[in-house]
Amino acid sequence: MDLRVGGWFTYDGPGRVVILKARLKGTRLMGDLLANVVFDDTGGTVQATELWFEEGVSARVVMDLRLTPVLGTEGKPYRGQLVLRDRYNRDFYLDPVDFPWIGAR
Repeated sequence: MDLRVGGWFTYDGPGRVVILKARLKGTRLMGDLLANVVFDDTGGTVQATELWFEEGVSARVVMDLRLTPVLGTEGKPYRGQLVLRDRYNRDFYLDPVDFPWIGAR
């Protein structure tokens, strides 16, 4: 299952967190994290296989994830919860989101 997730990400904990993996709850990531981080001051992007977040600093990120198993019903939106894993194997659960179906019907 291919999933594209984008938005503003902020870490509110102390210090810094380094995210190495992202997945939907109930799936596992196949391969490495691949993300594009957008810089607001220039509009440029950089590809990353890990995401570094400083306390209270926001970053605009778009992640392309290849996950298994396939969840949801073909042609219908899927409500899922994104899970981010840091370098210490701590999981951060984000609020559930409705993901639209964008594949062929």
